Amino acid sequence: MPELLAVCVVHELHADAGLVGTTAIDKRPVQHAVKISRYGARGDVQADRKDHGGLEAALYAYAAPNWISNALLSLPKQISNRKRP
Repeated sequence: MPELLAVCVVHELHADAGLVGTTAIDKRPVQHAVKISRYGARGDVQADRKDHGGLEAALYAYAAPNWISNALLSLPKQISNRKRP
């Protein structure tokens, strides 16, 4: 039976060299219930709304064995190298 391990929302926006100039990839787990709507988790944002978010891409999920490695691979280098709490 699948189990939800965490809901992550944006912790902090960061400057980015891409076209938008900002990234919202710094997502971290919340310790409380989160309302999920048609546009994603309450408290979360997507900086690049052209390619992320909206009705077709508001949430994503990883299988438990892969979620940490996949999440770390998707982080920009300046964020993934920072120490996490």
